[in-house]
Amino acid sequence: MRHLSKLVLACAVGAGCATTVPQAKIDSTQKAIGAASDAVGSQSGVAAERLADAKKEFDAAQQLTQSGKTDEAIRTLAKSDADAKLAQALGVEGKARADLASVLDQIKALKAQLGK
Repeated sequence: MRHLSKLVLACAVGAGCATTVPQAKIDSTQKAIGAASDAVGSQSGVAAERLADAKKEFDAAQQLTQSGKTDEAIRTLAKSDADAKLAQALGVEGKARADLASVLDQIKALKAQLGK
């Protein structure tokens, strides 16, 4: 009997039978979405699309949690978090590219003024 209870416990732990979505995961995903929103700003394109996906996935995860589908909610939160972090990175890259283009235009203008 003792071995059977250990087996049941091991199966439950191994299967990842979560009863609630960890609040820390919800909070970190919300924070990642906020950081991505700041980085993306008014940019369009892939960064904005990933941010929109992250927000949709977060909303879906909340609905899954309310429906009692905890494991699926946790997986959806993980996808939302990953998309938010990707959106943030793409947003930072987009801003860096825009800044670089601006500097290159300034250099071009200065060269024109100097006659080079």
